[in-house]
Amino acid sequence: MKCTAILLILVGIPLSNCLISLSDVGDIISFAHEVVIDVLQAWKLVKPFVEGEGPEHIDLPILKDKEKKLLSKISQVSRRMEQVDKLVQSATSASMLNLKQDIPTQIRLELRIDTLLELMSMMNFADNKFREYTDVGEDDNRTIASGLERHTLESFATYVVSHSPNSVQGILDRLHSMIYPDRDQGHAFLHTGILQLIRQVLQEGENSLCHVQQSPHQIIYNLYNSLQMTQLKGYAMMQFSWMLLRVYGKGNFTLESELMRERYLERMAEQAISLKEALSNADAAYWRCDPKHHVEGETYAQLTRLLQGYIQNEVDLNSQQTCRENCGYYQVTKQHGCYENNFCA
Repeated sequence: MKCTAILLILVGIPLSNCLISLSDVGDIISFAHEVVIDVLQAWKLVKPFVEGEGPEHIDLPILKDKEKKLLSKISQVSRRMEQVDKLVQSATSASMLNLKQDIPTQIRLELRIDTLLELMSMMNFADNKFREYTDVGEDDNRTIASGLERHTLESFATYVVSHSPNSVQGILDRLHSMIYPDRDQGHAFLHTGILQLIRQVLQEGENSLCHVQQSPHQIIYNLYNSLQMTQLKGYAMMQFSWMLLRVYGKGNFTLESELMRERYLERMAEQAISLKEALSNADAAYWRCDPKHHVEGETYAQLTRLLQGYIQNEVDLNSQQTCRENCGYYQVTKQHGCYENNFCA
C-alpha cells in the first residue's frame, strides 16, 4: 500500500489531504457567520411588529408586502446554503457509506451512525420542504408558494420551533449532544463525541478501510463540515420560522431569537473544540488498497536495466596508474583519478 495525497475541494478551496490544518475549518465557519448576519438583517423586515404594532393593525397590502420580502430573503439565504451544502455533502456521503459498511454491527450501534444519518436526513427533509413552501424566483415571482394557504406556512413554522424531539429545534439539540456530549451525563458513551469515537475505530482498524479513499483525518474533517451545514440549515429555518410567526401575529419572539443565536454560536465553539481533539490524534495518511489483480502498465510499472556497464580506462582503476591487467583482475575497484585530465567516465 502507498500513501498518496488527494485534494479536497470545499467551497472552491483546494486542501491537501495529508496537510489539512485546523485553520481550514474557518472556511465553513466564515460561511456560517455570513448566514447568521444575513438572518439577523432579515429581522429588520418585521421590525415594526416589535413596537407593539401587530399585524392586526396593519393594512393587508402592507402585510402581504412584508411577507413577500421575508419569503424572498428566506429563499435567497436557502439557495446560498444549498450551493455550499452540495459541495460539502459530496465529499462526505461516499466515505460515510463505506465507513458504515466496514464497522462491525456492535460498533456501529455504539457509534450511533444510524441515528446520526437519520437526524441529518430529517433535517434535510425539513429544509427541502421549507424551501418548497417559501420558494421565490430570482425576479421575486412566487412559484409553488403562490397557492399555499397561510395555515400551511404557519403550521410548518410552528413545527420547526416546537419542543418535540423530532422538530428542527429537537434535531439540533440531539446533533449537538452527539458531537459535543454533556460531560455531566451519567452514560459512559456520552463522554465521548462521535468524532472521537470514529477516530478511535479508524485507528484500531489501521489500514483496513483503505477503499474509503480518504485518511481518518479527512473523514473526520468532512463529517464535521457536513454536520455544520446540517445545523446551519436548522438555525436558519428556526429564525425564519419565528419571523413568519411574528408576521402572522403569533407573538414577538425577539428573546427566543436572541437566545437561539447565542446558543448556536456557543455550540459552534464547543464543536470546534471537539473537532480539534479528534484531529489532533487522527492519522493524515491515505492508504490505497492493493488491487486484486495486477496489470503491468495499469497497477504497476516494471523497472528493467537497473545495472548498466560503462568503459573505464585501466590507468584510472589503480593507484599505480598501470595498464597491464585484464578485466577479470578488477573484481572490486574504484576510480582513482583521471589520467592527464583526459576523458573520464
